[in-house]
Amino acid sequence: MALRVEASVALRGPGGRWGTPVVDDQNRRLYLPRGPAGLTVVALDGFKTLAEVAGTTGSVAVALDPETLRGFSANVADMGAAAGGIAVFDQRTYRPVGAIPVAGVRHVVYDAATKQVAAVSDEGTLTLIDPAKLSVTATLPLDGKRPTGLAADRRGRVFVALGDRDAIVVIDMVARQVATTWKPQGCRTPVALVFDSFGQRLVAACRGAEAVQGTAAVAAAAVAIDSFSGRSVLAFAVPPAVDSVVHDAQHRVLYFTSAATASVMAYRQVDPFRYAPLETVGSRPLAALAVADPRTGRLILPVAEYVATPAGPDGAGGLRILPNRASPCW
Repeated sequence: MALRVEASVALRGPGGRWGTPVVDDQNRRLYLPRGPAGLTVVALDGFKTLAEVAGTTGSVAVALDPETLRGFSANVADMGAAAGGIAVFDQRTYRPVGAIPVAGVRHVVYDAATKQVAAVSDEGTLTLIDPAKLSVTATLPLDGKRPTGLAADRRGRVFVALGDRDAIVVIDMVARQVATTWKPQGCRTPVALVFDSFGQRLVAACRGAEAVQGTAAVAAAAVAIDSFSGRSVLAFAVPPAVDSVVHDAQHRVLYFTSAATASVMAYRQVDPFRYAPLETVGSRPLAALAVADPRTGRLILPVAEYVATPAGPDGAGGLRILPNRASPCW
């Protein structure tokens, strides 16, 4: 397997501040939360822009319900949303169908087992939503003010990473309550989560690391966690200042991205117990978040083009964002 940049596709609009992209493989759609530019829908084959979803200014995350064919866009005020909240739209027409007034939501996920949407806010709460009735069914405190990642196991559990507590909260979606909280060995400041159904592992990307028994010490780590016991079973190196982890279940590959180092590190899952390093390649500066296309094996990284601006009177320079680009690459 060789990773290489395949193409870049220009997208119009302001911003340069992206949320986590989501792939709808069945309908071959790519959903791109673009902050101030709102939510953009792109055809996965050809990368033609299909729609700009109305009412999604400030979009940083999106969840898709295949049952009701509704989408849920988390819009935040610090990226341009008037008040913040979750905008609900029809996946067929892309037209708004409702709203959920939950402020500060930056992570959303659909749980197929219980047919609910889970939304995590900056206030340290998790809100459960009935996507058919568009009603809130529960609000759960997480005992943390910095939720940084969210993943579902498709069996009725959702996992929330708390970066300020070096912890992962396990949510029982059937009982609608917090089941337990894990402090996984080897992981400090978890920033992203994915669930690996092949090995029944939760994989956390962590900015800091500690030694895990039987594993060499690393500066920044991904930690594979037994999803039943919460025990760390494996740790391996990831790029410094890691931003996200992406799981391509079809090809059994894990990708770790870092905007600060403009790099992507890939691991192949050899069996349920081992991940073998593939390679590390350069991406683009500011390319922090990504998603995999399971059909083609592409890794898609939204990234803004920019130029450095001269230093001002205080001696500090900055970045001037140019028109946004999405960079599909292998």
